[in-house]
Amino acid sequence: MTITPSTATARTVPVQFPRSSFPSTRKFGRLLLASWQDALQYRLEGAVWFLYDLLPPMGMLLLWLGAYRPGDTVAGYDVAGMIQYYLGVIALRTILNPHPEWDIAEKIAKGTYGQILLRPMSIVGYHLAGEVAWKVVRLFWLVPSMAICIAIFWEYLQSPVVPPLHWAAFAVSVPLGYLTAFFLKMTMGYVAFWATNTEGIFVFIISLEMVFTGNFLPLQAMPDWVRMIGDWLPYRYFYFFSTQILRGTFTEAELASGILTQLAWVIGGYVMMRMVRTAGIRRYAAFGG
Repeated sequence: MTITPSTATARTVPVQFPRSSFPSTRKFGRLLLASWQDALQYRLEGAVWFLYDLLPPMGMLLLWLGAYRPGDTVAGYDVAGMIQYYLGVIALRTILNPHPEWDIAEKIAKGTYGQILLRPMSIVGYHLAGEVAWKVVRLFWLVPSMAICIAIFWEYLQSPVVPPLHWAAFAVSVPLGYLTAFFLKMTMGYVAFWATNTEGIFVFIISLEMVFTGNFLPLQAMPDWVRMIGDWLPYRYFYFFSTQILRGTFTEAELASGILTQLAWVIGGYVMMRMVRTAGIRRYAAFGG
């Protein structure tokens, strides 16, 4: 039973706050192995979530393929560029879009999150290991799916001409994009300390994410006012920024600015997550969680 202020008498319960947010390499390896074994038991569920990530951009890709006429260019994308964009979105969204908020909210609602808080381990490491394990399982679905897509759209594909600096920036932006999404979504999950039903909140935020990550349309194809809103939100730095790096159109200043903005969102997301988690744990303890 979920313990809420209306069903429990307020009392002080000693709670062991985590000393460190990040685990040692040895402990993380053990967490990763345990999470990997758990993820393998739910391969079918992983396939369903993979389809959830695959179908929206694939549907938009097919729509654009039917809409383009010879010589057409939309927001700087010709038909080949648009197809390559959506294939990149499929791959990066599958790899870089974590979902720790659902697990956190479920455990808080069931009243079992206190068991995790009292374990002698990193809370961030616990959730990170679970997400990484699930991403590895998803690769089993992503690799053959991308091979099929490449075979289908082979005539439209071409090797991108990307300067070495852009490849280096891409290598940096990928983990930064993942951590940005991871910490912000952990923060979302901790909203469950205050809200008894978070599903509606999550669906609303996911809807915003689908728009501002460029999942439906490249942000260049959206109205100016939508892009202006997107500039103030972190979603474009989940994986849209990484797709744009591989287009090779950024200047060195734009690359540096984008990487620094990603880093700022990682730090801001981590600090926000810690603040919300700490406040939530205090409330959780006060009501006997």
